[in-house]
Amino acid sequence: LKTAGICPSLSSSGVQKLGSGVPFKWRLQDANNNLITNLNTIDIIEDFSGSGCGVPGTGVVLYSPATGLKGGSTLKYDSANSQFHFVWDTGFQTATGIHTVVIRLVDGRSYATTINLK
Repeated sequence: LKTAGICPSLSSSGVQKLGSGVPFKWRLQDANNNLITNLNTIDIIEDFSGSGCGVPGTGVVLYSPATGLKGGSTLKYDSANSQFHFVWDTGFQTATGIHTVVIRLVDGRSYATTINLK
């Protein structure tokens, strides 16, 4: 698997309002550049609060196939725009500050973005 652009790029998504929905959009392609549309390619999405990117603290599972989605978060494949779309419901969060959201794929690759919740 490989990403074909992640919007916002999963590196820094800036300041977001605590209690809001934070959107993540990305595309995945196989080795032949065919789009991957199956949600089963996502192993887990986690939030590591109080940590910088690459320095994980204690993760909170936002999505896994076994537990589903946390809070009012949503995850779907948007076929009209050929991209995955995850909206993180930060309403259950109590901590402001730095949060690192990590999307791990079933092949073991991970993509992360750092968000400052205010």
